[in-house]
Amino acid sequence: MLGKGKVHLVNHWYAVGEIPPVARSFVKPDMLSWRDDATWDDANRTATWKLETFFFRESVKCYGTTRFSASG
Repeated sequence: MLGKGKVHLVNHWYAVGEIPPVARSFVKPDMLSWRDDATWDDANRTATWKLETFFFRESVKCYGTTRFSASG
């Protein structure tokens, strides 16, 4: 809890599935994991987030802000 309607969350995600035979020589199961770092802002109804891979960190950049609004 950051106070004033803000919450910081950190999750580590691990993908599960079969790696195609052609990719098995260079993609290992432990490479399919990442850190999800996000901050929820209740006042603005936004989640600002960044994903960080545990492998190839210098090659993968993934971040943004998601805004939630009422539909209709």
